[in-house]
Amino acid sequence: MPKQFERLHRDRHAARRINKQVFWTNPSVKALSGDEDPIAVITEKARDLVFKTIEDGWQGSPFDPFWFAEYRHLAMTPRDDIPDARLIPESSTRAGIEFYPKQPKARVSFSLAHEIGQTLFPDFGLTIRNRLKCQSAIPQIKLESSER
Repeated sequence: MPKQFERLHRDRHAARRINKQVFWTNPSVKALSGDEDPIAVITEKARDLVFKTIEDGWQGSPFDPFWFAEYRHLAMTPRDDIPDARLIPESSTRAGIEFYPKQPKARVSFSLAHEIGQTLFPDFGLTIRNRLKCQSAIPQIKLESSER
């Protein structure tokens, strides 16, 4: 196992030590974990995905969300008319990602990684996942990028 991934494997039960008194109400979280700790379940699913990609030849850092989306069979569509990124269901088991390509590279990568993470939930293909409910209320702010 590559050295950079040893830490992931060392303590597979660390998330289970999180406070178990939290009461989760989100339907996606409940569908994911049932009676188990959802943080532990999603952590385990993410680790399993990383280990599978390593077995399939992923070389590790740096993380390339475009490669990872292709690996997960997620269509990527740049769109200028949405403020960030969103997961778009194509069926109950498949989805694509639409994203705003004019943001700084780091923000695009974060947004894509977030949407890829949403596919670990069992109900990801049931509805469009928008992080912002009311797009008309989004202030139009130009972000300065350090990338030139």
